[in-house]
Amino acid sequence: MFRYALCFTVIGLWVSSTAVRAQGHAQTLLQTRQVQTELKMTSKQLAKLAQAAKNMDQIRADGHKLYFGRLNQAPPAGTKGIGFLQNVVTNDQVDEAKKKFAGFVEANEAAYVLPILTAGQQKRLQQIHWQLNGPISFSAEGETKLDSGFRKALGATEEHEAKILAILKEKGWESGKEEIMDFLPEAQRENFTKALGAPFRLKAKTPSARGREKPASR
Repeated sequence: MFRYALCFTVIGLWVSSTAVRAQGHAQTLLQTRQVQTELKMTSKQLAKLAQAAKNMDQIRADGHKLYFGRLNQAPPAGTKGIGFLQNVVTNDQVDEAKKKFAGFVEANEAAYVLPILTAGQQKRLQQIHWQLNGPISFSAEGETKLDSGFRKALGATEEHEAKILAILKEKGWESGKEEIMDFLPEAQRENFTKALGAPFRLKAKTPSARGREKPASR
């Protein structure tokens, strides 16, 4: 019994960490003082953000149960924990769940978090997100794609999009940016730079006593 409990605890921690990396980024970025300052958020906006954060915490919990709950099912009697889990849950299934979870969170952030910001603030937040995480988006069905706003700003063809996605899959955003710039035509290189906006580097966070970063003072 203890062996099963240990297996499920480890699996749960693994899923939680990968899910955090896959989820939407608007709320996460907006809880950072440096981003709040960059966007010049008002005290009224910060109050609304605090309430939205509570709602999103519940939404994420619901989404986690929906897309990852299967990993926490108890094995049938007479089966071995690790072998049973490996037979039922494959890496592809976990990857698909992560992408669907990300699309679920992104859709809810678009509905509950982004409306707090002005159009200009939303644009700058999007630029910051692209700079830090890359221009990737996930649909509710788990499809990986180039962010529609970035694709439009870049003027990318389907061929360009496929090439960019292939580079990002192989090398990631930080390592793949230069290669993406190298293969793009000159005009699109300019669009690439403009789409990302003014350079933004996220500094080390200063967590509050509750484990979340303190909001920017106003």
